[in-house]
Amino acid sequence: MSGAPSPSRPRPAGAGSGEAGSGGGEQPQEGGKGSGGTIFAPSQRKASEDRFILTAQQYLDRNHIMVYLQDAVRMVLETRDERPLHTISKYFQSVLQGSHVLLREFTFVNATPRNRLAFVRILVDTFKGFAIDAEMTVSEHRQLVCLLCPDFPTTVHHAMQPYMPNWPDEAAVYKYPVLS
Repeated sequence: MSGAPSPSRPRPAGAGSGEAGSGGGEQPQEGGKGSGGTIFAPSQRKASEDRFILTAQQYLDRNHIMVYLQDAVRMVLETRDERPLHTISKYFQSVLQGSHVLLREFTFVNATPRNRLAFVRILVDTFKGFAIDAEMTVSEHRQLVCLLCPDFPTTVHHAMQPYMPNWPDEAAVYKYPVLS
């Protein structure tokens, strides 16, 4: 075979492929050379040496790899594209960009820390488009959230109460806070 390292044998710490963050999983980068500008900051990385201490199953679990692999396979089978590897590549690009949770069921949105953060970022970006003095009712706000995640639970929506004045009154009109 070629001189490439065996996939079953872990590389020692610091012996990466020259790619920043090549450990994968929940250690994505934001901006930076060759990173594609993902949604997470480098400060959220775990120590790179830790991944070599974990068993294979612990590593997969910690990084939620099976959630994404199963979702990628589901998408390939759903679309039955003539180029399934291209479909998988596009899927993982959307995961890195954080757009993979848009219009998805809440169980998927809530399945991993990456998914939850991606959904919050989409919410923030959505409401940034409103004028600073825009007003809406709680019911209108819920409808907007449900456009992004159709089965978004009412209980989770009500957990936003501390951030919105006049929440108990469904007809109450409030100004959406400016998010930066």
